[in-house]
Amino acid sequence: MAKRRKLDYYELLKNYHNGSATDTTTIKASEENEWQEIKQKYRGFLRLEKASAKSTIVTYTNEVDRFGKFWTSHYPTCKIADVSQDIIKHYIHEYVSKLQVNTHIKIIHILKDFFHYLLVEGLVQYNPIALIGTPRKPLKLPNTLNFAEISRILNGLNLETEKGIRDYAIIEVLYATGIRVSELTNLLISNLHLKQGRIVIFGKGRKERVVFIHEKAILALNRYLALRRNGRIQPGNEDYVFLGRWGTQLSIQQVDRIVDVAAKSVGIRKNVHPHIFRHSFATHLVRSGVNLINIMQLLGHADISSTEIYAHLNYTFLKEQLDKYHPRYRGK
Repeated sequence: MAKRRKLDYYELLKNYHNGSATDTTTIKASEENEWQEIKQKYRGFLRLEKASAKSTIVTYTNEVDRFGKFWTSHYPTCKIADVSQDIIKHYIHEYVSKLQVNTHIKIIHILKDFFHYLLVEGLVQYNPIALIGTPRKPLKLPNTLNFAEISRILNGLNLETEKGIRDYAIIEVLYATGIRVSELTNLLISNLHLKQGRIVIFGKGRKERVVFIHEKAILALNRYLALRRNGRIQPGNEDYVFLGRWGTQLSIQQVDRIVDVAAKSVGIRKNVHPHIFRHSFATHLVRSGVNLINIMQLLGHADISSTEIYAHLNYTFLKEQLDKYHPRYRGK
């Protein structure tokens, strides 16, 4: 007598929802239309209510769509209101758990946001993913530049050229304020208050914050803006601070290229990208004794946990200083 194959938990779960393991009933057209409508409304929620960036909207909707394809193919008779914690665990087991930890965490965060939206809209009775945790994120300390390296990069730029003057201003602003590269490329002249030493920034989710800028960075900006006024400016780009050679708003990729070339030209072998100046800004402030709460506000972090990584960097620095200067640590 042939030995029956033992069904695993997720096969039993599918059988429970679908009637039998061989049931190939596809989701009804009306239910498919309902799912498409839900996704469309969620996309509108991200755009209008949360004021999410286009890239964020694409990422979130793609992940929701991926989950939808899994759920409707494995549980075709199950409606969105009936999606259970076990179904989500099945999805995590089959797909999410095989990904890198950071990606795993991001997908769980996206699905939690989506099901919270469904709960608020009354489309589900409870949030099936609310109690599902995420793996512990490994501590990865960000790379930084020291002040000498930043000075080398700035001093290596040719201030006899318009491009050199612009690139100098870009790097000065990145390091002086700690703003994100997306915030730099979207920086508007109308939001510069240089006489007061302040700049208004619109960060993630269009959240407004004020950052401060020192005199040297102000001088670099004013020098660039004086040249910019006489340069080519394409219609619709009049208020953007940083423009490319054709008079259009600089892209993130262009800024990335600018700082990479500037660093390599003076022999710095680190992977230098715009965000490294943000890391350096925060790290240097921590080492100077600035409170983490204040740094969190300057960086525009929504949660202190995002800022605490710089405290770890400071511990590493302090240990290096002990190794270098304390007689006992030096083995004396």
